[in-house]
Amino acid sequence: PEAIQQFDQGVERLREGSYAGAQSALVEAVRISPDYIQAHLRLAEAKAELDDDLGAQEALLRVNALLPANARLPREDQLRLDAVRSFVLRDHERAIDAYRQLADRAPGVASRWLDVGRAEDGAGRRVAAMEHYQLAVTLDGQYAAAHQRLGALQSQGGQRPAAIASLEEAIRLHRIDANVEGEAEATLRKAAVHEALREHDAARRALARVAELAVDARYVSLRLRAEFARARLARAEGRLEEAEALSRAGLDEAVRARMLTIASSGVLDLATALMVAERFGDADVQFNLAIALATEQKAERAEMQARLQQASMRLGQSRYADVIAMVDVPLRFFAERRYVRNEAEAKSVLARAHEGLEHYDVAHQFASEVLTLATSIDDQVLTGMSLDNLAGQAERLGQLPEAHSLRERLETINRDNKDHTNLAYDLVNRAELLIRLGRGEDAELLLAEVDRAIAARHAAYSGRSRRVALMRALRASIEGRFGDAERFARMAADPGAESVDNTALFGRVLAEHARAHLGTSRAAVETIASWPGEAPTPALGRELTYWTARALLARRSPTLALKLSESAWAAAPARANLELRWRLAALAAQAATSATDAAVGVTMRASARDDLRTLLGQWSGPGVTYINRPDLAALRKDLK
Repeated sequence: PEAIQQFDQGVERLREGSYAGAQSALVEAVRISPDYIQAHLRLAEAKAELDDDLGAQEALLRVNALLPANARLPREDQLRLDAVRSFVLRDHERAIDAYRQLADRAPGVASRWLDVGRAEDGAGRRVAAMEHYQLAVTLDGQYAAAHQRLGALQSQGGQRPAAIASLEEAIRLHRIDANVEGEAEATLRKAAVHEALREHDAARRALARVAELAVDARYVSLRLRAEFARARLARAEGRLEEAEALSRAGLDEAVRARMLTIASSGVLDLATALMVAERFGDADVQFNLAIALATEQKAERAEMQARLQQASMRLGQSRYADVIAMVDVPLRFFAERRYVRNEAEAKSVLARAHEGLEHYDVAHQFASEVLTLATSIDDQVLTGMSLDNLAGQAERLGQLPEAHSLRERLETINRDNKDHTNLAYDLVNRAELLIRLGRGEDAELLLAEVDRAIAARHAAYSGRSRRVALMRALRASIEGRFGDAERFARMAADPGAESVDNTALFGRVLAEHARAHLGTSRAAVETIASWPGEAPTPALGRELTYWTARALLARRSPTLALKLSESAWAAAPARANLELRWRLAALAAQAATSATDAAVGVTMRASARDDLRTLLGQWSGPGVTYINRPDLAALRKDLK
């Protein structure tokens, strides 16, 4: 009976997601009763969830040793054996099928549907998992684990207010049952949701509550995870020194307790924060430490996740060839072990790396594979990631209608999920495409929505005002409203900032373009001509070249304008972008005429005509508003 009590407790901890607690209870169950097959089986599951693959395999071998050869088990016992074993071995289809059959044998039992959801969750099928967690809640509204699992998935899907409500109900039910560990686990997850919502005071209160609950030595893993969460919160609030001190103290304690997987996860958090702060050297040290800790624990998944995150950092450093080399091993591991979501994340990183190298065919292939993986598991978060990649690629290739269609799909997903963290970016990104397609009034509706969210102090939209100003500057530049363009561009350029980001650089170019047309430009033309070279990516540099060359023509520097536009037009990657090529060629033709270079003018004018004809043939409907852009009118007129 004592073993059964520990077993039941361990299984419920598994269902709650309290894997360290589950392992402790199940270890105790097999200590009391060494031949307890189901306890060994569930212990394998707990160890697998803790990334202890070796321990999981040992537990499965013990199960095999205890089962007589060719043993004929009752049907329900055999299904449970198949379900758990398949779950541990990541045979997703078989695990889901076995758990589904168990649920069908007792369809009114909430815990069985929760297990179906866990198997689907493990396979990355979040939508299906959420449906079965919701079913478990419907069948038993007092089932804390079901509310807890549902809240965790709602948070991952961007439904954070709903996640808070689900987790608060789980906390209430755990408290009624005097389940300290369950309450602490749910509260820790609730703190993470508050942090994602930038509700830092609420997150701090939740973490303080976890610390109160986890004082018992049995809950040391929870306490350590809470300490690392406190470090993340300190970083989010800009208290970097305190964050590093908390992370290092937590690391020391976790290593002393031999909880190396938790230590590795905590160090990975610190490394990621340092990466975001662009302290790349410090971040590398921490990534290497996380990899070493995971390797010592033989936690291969944790190791590969750390390697993938380190490769992601190289994206921010524009070290694209390094990224491709570093992702190879993690990608093979995730694909072979059927970690579908991790595999998709690795391919998404590769897509961005190849895009950075302007290998657009390869980038498109990887991004399309991510979309296929996301569709196969009905994962809207992954679908959004792949749509964002594909839209960015289409935009860089000048395929504006396709890019807009992809961003429209992405926006719909994030609206449906009430995911404002991503929606804050979606709205501005789609507004830019509408502006470039000559639909400025439609774009203004999206920008006004962002304005309202900023005014309402919606945390997800903080920091978007400069980007909104840049879009209004771009629209005004296209429409020839140069006074408005200069005013908005100055807001985007942020002259008081310590460093120049993409928004500031584009704002600076548009401001000077407006001044050139207003007759107030005073910057040296050589200085203006150098600005496209400051762009961190060649694609952005080529787009800036268009506006810079226009400014130089307005400043009566046609030779310099010709040199810039002709050079960008001749760049190999630009040849696939007909939308940009015809604009650059048309500008070069104008500049050549003013510079009395007739031969170049003829060549460029012919190239612009051919590319524009081909482009409009491809675009049909969207081409009508595009070609009526005021800034393009003079270019078109010159081609006749």
